[in-house]
Amino acid sequence: MKKAWIIAIMLFLFGCGTEGNLSSNKEWNPLKTVSGREIIAELKQTTRDTSKRDEKLENIQQNMAPEMIEDVIYQQIEGQAAIDEIDNVYGTSPGFYAEGVIFMENKEDGAEYPGIWIGVKNPDARLTKVLDSLQQQVDNGEILANYIYVYKEKHSQADIDLLSEEVSTAINDYAQKHEKANQVSWTVYVNSLTNTIEVGHNFLTKENIDELQTSFADYEWNIKQDGRLVPVGDEEDVVYPDKKTINMPSKDGSYIVSIDENGIMVVRAMPQNFGSTGGNEEFYEAISFRFPQAKKKLKIGQRVIVESSGPLLESYPAQGTAKFVEVLSEYKPEQSILSESEVIRSAVEMAKEKSTWVPAIRDIQYEDEKGIWIVSIKQEELEYELEIKDE
Repeated sequence: MKKAWIIAIMLFLFGCGTEGNLSSNKEWNPLKTVSGREIIAELKQTTRDTSKRDEKLENIQQNMAPEMIEDVIYQQIEGQAAIDEIDNVYGTSPGFYAEGVIFMENKEDGAEYPGIWIGVKNPDARLTKVLDSLQQQVDNGEILANYIYVYKEKHSQADIDLLSEEVSTAINDYAQKHEKANQVSWTVYVNSLTNTIEVGHNFLTKENIDELQTSFADYEWNIKQDGRLVPVGDEEDVVYPDKKTINMPSKDGSYIVSIDENGIMVVRAMPQNFGSTGGNEEFYEAISFRFPQAKKKLKIGQRVIVESSGPLLESYPAQGTAKFVEVLSEYKPEQSILSESEVIRSAVEMAKEKSTWVPAIRDIQYEDEKGIWIVSIKQEELEYELEIKDE
């Protein structure tokens, strides 16, 4: 039976030595280029009767947001069909992991050609078997052909992971030698399409980068610095504003509500509203940051902007590492004795008697005629106001 999928194969016969032994070599030549990738095989849409697929589609659509439907449908139908068949033919350990790469590209993320992409390093009879089976599913109306892309890939996932590990090990050596090793961070991503090693970091020196590029000279590099470099030597990791006070309240930054020798906890001054998705309409993000010698450099009540190093651990409060803290100008009316940070510091102490939950500062106002400050606080479901004398 003639295969319905299209594939370009060239047969070459060549002599070996004087005995004229012949061997054949099948070349999977590119049919076209899509998204910068050389397509080596295509399934053919042979039927309009997709009733079997439509049954699956109907079940998926029931509980999905409209903008996500197309991506989820091909992931669960075409994507799953392709992965199942690949596992069936190539096995699961190491299986296709050592032969190529598989990934999804989504319309929601802006992909021009959404679908499942199968990159094969050394196409052979196993790929033919996979394609034959998938084509049969297309013929039966179980899947659509246009969501499955098969292309020639230079590297397998095993190759990519090994290279990533080698680069990460090299960068980790630099990290361990850094004077603030517990505050540095980096990311490594190998882009197999462009043969590029992409690195994000906040500590590598020019010398480090030159050595990395020399050690892995066969690859292109894209190295980006994430924000400020982690301060070293006499470089400051806390900066104060030129203008110490302002005469109007501000919602910029986050309040320091807890501090010790090795870190701070901050709560955002401006709440986030997640009501449109069924969440909290007044959510105050709280983060506990590791920050060496914090108690010597900062105080409870200050409003700050914290630049983190590396990812945050999702919890409440979230957890992370700070590499730099900017202290913001604090609110202090001309007539007042106390400043914003002093008032908040008192309010945080009083809040401990109300609840052990993280205190969020909803509002702060100064009443000149009464000589008092009014601080509105939210602790989980508890909401209340505190009066603090301006003295």
